[in-house]
Amino acid sequence: MIKYIAPLICSLGLVLVQPAHASISLKKAQSIALKEYPGTVLESETEEEDGLTVHEFEIKTKDGSVYEVEIDAKTGKIIEAELEDSDDEDDDDDDQDKDSEKDD
Repeated sequence: MIKYIAPLICSLGLVLVQPAHASISLKKAQSIALKEYPGTVLESETEEEDGLTVHEFEIKTKDGSVYEVEIDAKTGKIIEAELEDSDDEDDDDDDQDKDSEKDD
């Protein structure tokens, strides 16, 4: 009985780590995010948002800025990159265009 349960548990674990409809792995998405926002990954997670599977990373750059970067798990494209503001408790008006953030 145990020999049948172990493969089932392993396969379920893989589904939780890599959703079936995600073609970009968390590791690959992390390299995409770090290429655009070099730094240290503080947190990472995969979640469903508006019907999309999204890999999300919190990255601290060399200048101390912290960005939340979302990667579409199907295409590998950056959906959103947001500069986290430690002084902004309400989380309003933090969304910025990826290109404008890099120009600052």
